[in-house]
Amino acid sequence: MRLLMAGILLLSGLTQAAEIYRYTDKQGHTVFTDQPNPTRKAQSVELSTPNQMQSSIQSLDNSVSPTQLLPTQPIYQLGFVNLPEGNAFRANDGNIVLQSSLSPDLLDDHQLQLLVNGQPLTALTQSSIFYINNLDRGAHSLTLQVVQGEQVIASSPVTTIYVLRAHQ
Repeated sequence: MRLLMAGILLLSGLTQAAEIYRYTDKQGHTVFTDQPNPTRKAQSVELSTPNQMQSSIQSLDNSVSPTQLLPTQPIYQLGFVNLPEGNAFRANDGNIVLQSSLSPDLLDDHQLQLLVNGQPLTALTQSSIFYINNLDRGAHSLTLQVVQGEQVIASSPVTTIYVLRAHQ
């Protein structure tokens, strides 16, 4: 690798040392080239010294392992999909099915939990489909959480749904 870098630097130095010429062609356009034109009066172009900057790359401290530099938890994007228009469910029996979206996929030790009106409604699961039974009519707030043990890793924004049930 060092040999390759040395070769590239050597070649870049050769290209910087090349002479540049300028002349005007028959159409009146200014042409720059590295070969003098024998039929036109080519003028040598003087180049100023190029700007040089020191590298801003700093070497990493070898006492830090690569796993310490990477985030240990993924950043989850959570939400509900395929909700009916206006988030209104017509369910006379109060039974609804919710489908969630999750990106990236859950890690093995992470699970999903559905909160309805701030209370856990379902057991922890890795499934993205939730079946809710006998939900009262009216407005309900839904939140989806990614849980690891007792700790909440991520939470979806609160989504309000409306259950429409026939009144008897």
